[in-house]
Amino acid sequence: ALLKLSEIMRYMLYDSKTDTVPLEKELLHLENYLELEKLRLKDPNFISYKSEGESNGIMIPPMLLLTFVENAFKHGRRKVDNPPGVIIRARAGLDETNFTVINYTHEDEGIQKQTDGIGLHNITRRLELLYPNCHELEITHIKNQFKISLTIKCLPQNNKSDEN
Repeated sequence: ALLKLSEIMRYMLYDSKTDTVPLEKELLHLENYLELEKLRLKDPNFISYKSEGESNGIMIPPMLLLTFVENAFKHGRRKVDNPPGVIIRARAGLDETNFTVINYTHEDEGIQKQTDGIGLHNITRRLELLYPNCHELEITHIKNQFKISLTIKCLPQNNKSDEN
């Protein structure tokens, strides 16, 4: 736990000072965060995380994806009928990258809390500034399921191999 926490702190203090970071570093940061969250949970199957595709060379602004995951834990229901309670999917590709977070809320709550928060407002504005006309952010709340789906199409590439 201490090692994961130190990796998270290192990423936040040093790696996030740049405009962009490699997507694989951002996903590793997310995985470290999930490992810490798992320590708080009784059910190891509460979190489902899957990352696929080729993220090598794709650059992304640091700390872009974490807000969505933090919201899932902050506003999500802890007890669900059938785990997982938080589902996270990342699919990387050179043409576009997709990121989805699903969590469960109480039917009468959740939508107001999750859509009125400053975190989602700030990330929506950040995406508009960083990726004008190059991203799609869908936020849906159907019954007790809250889903955020982000697609980014104009990701910068790290062309270090071209320099050699």
